[in-house]
Amino acid sequence: EAVKNEIENINLYPESSSRLLREKLAHKLKVDKEMIIVGNGEDDIIDLIGMAFINEADEVITGEITFPAYETVAKIMGGKLIVILLEYLQPLGDYRLLVYGLLLVIMISYYPQGLIGILREISGYFKKNRFQRN
Repeated sequence: EAVKNEIENINLYPESSSRLLREKLAHKLKVDKEMIIVGNGEDDIIDLIGMAFINEADEVITGEITFPAYETVAKIMGGKLIVILLEYLQPLGDYRLLVYGLLLVIMISYYPQGLIGILREISGYFKKNRFQRN
């Protein structure tokens, strides 16, 4: 029934500020709506994250096969893309490769068995091995 009611508008791209969605999420999460960012597709979100966090010469670490948006936003912001070959991502045993990266991208499709164990390992590594960025 809801689809029938909106069939005339189905071809419209979502309103970019997503004001109503942000307000409802903010209410549910008990945060300011300004703390919630909504994007229209993964490229939009990747661009927003990159613009917010990547500075000149910062490292962005990702796997060899991924969305081109990671490389694009790293270059636009003056960052350095570090590509880790898939053979080194399974399993991620030596996290020393990742320590100086500012933005670590983990693609779920690389880990069909699930991310929980891998995220626990990464979190544990960084808790044990505090580091300073130069």
